[in-house]
Amino acid sequence: PANRGRLSSVERWTLEPDSVSLDPTDLAVVLFAAKVAAHTDRITENDVESLRAHGLADEQIFDIALAAAASCFFADAADSATG
Repeated sequence: PANRGRLSSVERWTLEPDSVSLDPTDLAVVLFAAKVAAHTDRITENDVESLRAHGLADEQIFDIALAAAASCFFADAADSATG
């Protein structure tokens, strides 16, 4: 989908996490959201457990996944509307 092109900097963070000025929890959230956006079918229990290990509750993890999915939906809808 069109959203994959928007993830290039996030994917770079995956490969070079030390180059990011985010704290470890924020980085984990961003990387999880990016995975939801690009590869929803590849989300595993390990992805969720990683966020739990950073102190996030299941409700927060669900909100992150929902926000990432909604962002993709509206971005795709806007892309479709503009041609």
